[in-house]
Amino acid sequence: MNLYKVVPEVQLLILQFFADIARYAELENLGDKRKELLYKVIVEILRIYAETSAGQKRLLTQEEEADRPYADIVTVLTLLSNVMTSEFETFSKRIEVSSLYGSGGSGSHLATSPNIADVVLFGINILIPNINLEMLKIPDLCQHYIKLISNLVSYFPDKLSGIPPSLLNNLLGSLEYGIGHDITDVNVLSFQAIAPLASWAYTQTLHNGKIFVSHMASMPGPSDPCLFHVVPIDFLKPSLAKFLHLQLQLLLFKEFDPRILDAASAALLPLICFCRSTYLQLVNQIISQQPSEVQARLLASFEKLDAVIPHGTPDAARHNPVFHEALLVFLRDVRGIIRTK
Repeated sequence: MNLYKVVPEVQLLILQFFADIARYAELENLGDKRKELLYKVIVEILRIYAETSAGQKRLLTQEEEADRPYADIVTVLTLLSNVMTSEFETFSKRIEVSSLYGSGGSGSHLATSPNIADVVLFGINILIPNINLEMLKIPDLCQHYIKLISNLVSYFPDKLSGIPPSLLNNLLGSLEYGIGHDITDVNVLSFQAIAPLASWAYTQTLHNGKIFVSHMASMPGPSDPCLFHVVPIDFLKPSLAKFLHLQLQLLLFKEFDPRILDAASAALLPLICFCRSTYLQLVNQIISQQPSEVQARLLASFEKLDAVIPHGTPDAARHNPVFHEALLVFLRDVRGIIRTK
């Protein structure tokens, strides 16, 4: 990478080489020391790539006409996604083996895995500031980008609070863009990123509430300086509320590919539970905007859907076939009322 700083074609081949290693190498056979060495080399490769590509100006029109638009950026996105996927596939295999032999998969491997989160966050800090919404109009780049964000949110939701605010806004803003994208696969990937993020936020809300109640009950007096650990999630509330609003608009008022429904359902349930007050406001707004003669029918449909929502329990953070079936019935009824009024 250093030797060929002025030959981007060779640098691209090097990036592709490491993307393939991350995809095909059996990481569970490397051992932690070799894996740590691999991750350190990837970080150094990405650092040199960032230095040599800094300030590089590109024209979107030229990239759109190229055989592989933004090939280097797509390859780095692929590399980071492959690193995450390979690492967690290895973790899943260890859990399965541990379960078979009764040694108990506690998930401790994630805490000792060498620098996987550091590698991914380092790469994201390099890459995402250079990706704008105009570039996301290129289908291949957009799908790889949303896939990376989906993996990041799925595997490291607790790391989001440490991302610089401007970078986090870009990251979450791209998911907003993905919800309304005209490529179905991008819609699905966006919902697949939002679902674990909303589930994690909702689960943390329940957990934080239990910690608070537990410590309040054990406090000897109001002046007791008792400290307890609470994971901050307030920074996610505006974005998750926005996701909820956009998803309801899509499902109720717009045309969409039915293939998104499984992923959309998995995202909608934890969003409703985490953003409960926002959801009720949106429902009231939707009903009040319809003709008076259909408002009672709409209210009844929303009440039937609400009846299957597991409020205040961790079940909202898991796959829920009952909610999914109820949502399908709800959409048939409500879209039929709203779109034929």
